[in-house]
Amino acid sequence: MAIQIEVKKDNGIVLNYHHIAMVTIEVNQCITLLIRSYLDQESRQYTKDYADGKIEGEPTFPYTDAEYITIDWKDIGNLLNGDIMTNVYNWLKNQPEYTGATDV
Repeated sequence: MAIQIEVKKDNGIVLNYHHIAMVTIEVNQCITLLIRSYLDQESRQYTKDYADGKIEGEPTFPYTDAEYITIDWKDIGNLLNGDIMTNVYNWLKNQPEYTGATDV
């Protein structure tokens, strides 16, 4: 599961492919998301292929960016009801930086 939308970072690089790499729930405190962003879907596939042992020789890893987003407990609404991953992706797509993102 991932989303696709152009996001221009402060360093000027435009990233198009974003996935939630981690969800941490601190009961009665917050939910923290780790968002990993890539130049494109092929860049993400390269890192998956490396993890699966499909890349031989010296790997050349594509540019990535990571960001932690914290959701205060009072703001989680229904995020913990049902499929948490679907819920947090839908929540993310409603944040200003990711508004208009499509599922990929």
